[in-house]
Amino acid sequence: MFGFPVDSEIKKIVAKEALLGRVGLLAPASTSQKATFNEDIAQVAISNVVSTKNLPVVAGARVKGFYVARVTMKRKQFNLKNVETLLHRIGQKNILLALSYGDVVRFALKYDEHVVVSKDWVLAEEFCFVFSGLNLDDVWNGIVKQVAGDPWNDALNVAENLDIQEHIAKLQKEIANLEKKARTENQPARKLELFNLMKAKLAELAACKVTEPADVPQPASTSLRAEGEAIHPECYPERSA
Repeated sequence: MFGFPVDSEIKKIVAKEALLGRVGLLAPASTSQKATFNEDIAQVAISNVVSTKNLPVVAGARVKGFYVARVTMKRKQFNLKNVETLLHRIGQKNILLALSYGDVVRFALKYDEHVVVSKDWVLAEEFCFVFSGLNLDDVWNGIVKQVAGDPWNDALNVAENLDIQEHIAKLQKEIANLEKKARTENQPARKLELFNLMKAKLAELAACKVTEPADVPQPASTSLRAEGEAIHPECYPERSA
């Protein structure tokens, strides 16, 4: 599924209790955090172990292999913070989450401090990632690009593109808030001040957007940030020969 090699497929259920308990240096999740997490996520299962054993590429300097996990969601309008929590606690730097709801799916992953979640639902049976490059660094970077979506500038590195996308998302939120405040403000001077602030933010938004489009089909994205990294190796079995 999603274009990954058939011989990379496994099925390993990851117990939610283990994810939400003490993981490495991470303290157990609170009762409220567990309740919120369980409102959205029904099951987590490792579905693929991708490496040089099943892709015709060499290991990268950064990526020696990566995992794909199928995450069964309880609702489409899920809380993005729960995806951030899952990526934060699952304990793998290079893991792609397929957030599945019925026959549609969104994707999420972590790259350094960035957590990137695709914006649009796509049909699970029809979507395939495009793999390119000579090593697993290239393959993983290509997957990040496809999950992140536009805007993307190939002249910049992955982290720089994600920084831009995150800044754009922040500006868009600020602009929406300023517009809402300006429309409900009764004092003319304050209304003008808010519109001027919004105009400045719109100019900043136009200046920071990159225009070079991605060259493969991909869903647009929303960026979050995650801090730290957990260790949870027992969740990630090596694929048996």
